[in-house]
Amino acid sequence: MEGTPNTIGRQHMINGHPEMADKIHVVKNAVENMTIAFKDKKHEDRERIFCKGADQDRLDYYITAAVRYDSKKEATIITAWTTDAISSNMGEITYVNYTNKL
Repeated sequence: MEGTPNTIGRQHMINGHPEMADKIHVVKNAVENMTIAFKDKKHEDRERIFCKGADQDRLDYYITAAVRYDSKKEATIITAWTTDAISSNMGEITYVNYTNKL
């Protein structure tokens, strides 16, 4: 993954989750090294990704990101936050990294 979240996604993330304002690099790491991804139930073009241990300050937590796929090679990080568990209210699983810390 190249680049950084676009301005709209970054601003939404900072407004909704101000604790993530200085963690753009952590979000990028989480998306590149996701543990598991699910289809978003509300938005057909989005996935919810979870990556445990992406934030070195909170290794037991997941970085969660809502990612919109603009094409097969382009994506926009809509927002991101920290959580202690994978939500059970997700769509179908689209990716699992069995070598990562689930």
